[in-house]
Amino acid sequence: MVKSAVPSSVKAMLAGIVDYAGLFPPAQLSMAQAVANYARYQGGDDSWMLGRFVVPATRLQELADEASRLEIADVWQIATTGSSDHEATYKLIEEFNRTNIGRMNCDSIETKANDVAEIDLIARTFPPILSRYIEIPLGADIDKMVAAVGKAGCAAKIRTGGVTADAFPETDKIIAFLRACAKYGVTFKATAGLHHAVRSMRPLTYQDNAPEALMNGFLNIIFAAAVPIDEARAVLLEESEGSFDFRAENGNWKSWKISTDELLELRTHGFQSFGSCSFEEPTSELRSLGIIP
Repeated sequence: MVKSAVPSSVKAMLAGIVDYAGLFPPAQLSMAQAVANYARYQGGDDSWMLGRFVVPATRLQELADEASRLEIADVWQIATTGSSDHEATYKLIEEFNRTNIGRMNCDSIETKANDVAEIDLIARTFPPILSRYIEIPLGADIDKMVAAVGKAGCAAKIRTGGVTADAFPETDKIIAFLRACAKYGVTFKATAGLHHAVRSMRPLTYQDNAPEALMNGFLNIIFAAAVPIDEARAVLLEESEGSFDFRAENGNWKSWKISTDELLELRTHGFQSFGSCSFEEPTSELRSLGIIP
């Protein structure tokens, strides 16, 4: 049987969107497991959805050592998470890239800033050759912080969940973040709590009898960034899987139609990717919803 093609709207929306963070909670795999998974995903049917491999900067050498056991056909693109010691993080990135030419390339740094001064410091420390994602606190200064990220020529990062219920931000804060990114033309990525396609009540970890919470869906976040901002709340709170529909040229949420060109524009100048400790959960859910074959 010939496998159905992925609709162009879905390709535009999801190509390279999942940054694989298997080292991080709740999966928290060993380096050997995470590296083996990433290599397997690269050779799978859903490889077109796979983005960077995410690793703490302090474990870059461990990644290189583990990956040295593999035959790598294509250069692995790596995203690293840094500590508050930005200079030390950059040195680790430089050394990793110098010693892994032709096999792996760390082209993205994800780090936190608590104020505008630290945003400026990050921009000065890490050169523009790196994609610089700055995670900001979702407090009263969201607008000011996102504006500063854009002025510094960087991208923003939003934490959309975690392994405890209180790690999930209020919907109003997600909306404020999306509004600010659109206002200042700032690209962004999301991380944590986005294993699932559509907002739903789910276990917070993979442990037996784990507590549950309403987890954000990555389709909800994508469409909230695509529709007019006054519709974002309804999209973010949407729990009906049937409300999301895809045709060759459109991605649809209820009566809103987002064209393939608009989705490409969103991915280029808006929502870049999301980090997930699982690659198989997002892809299997999309398959069960009939969005990918």
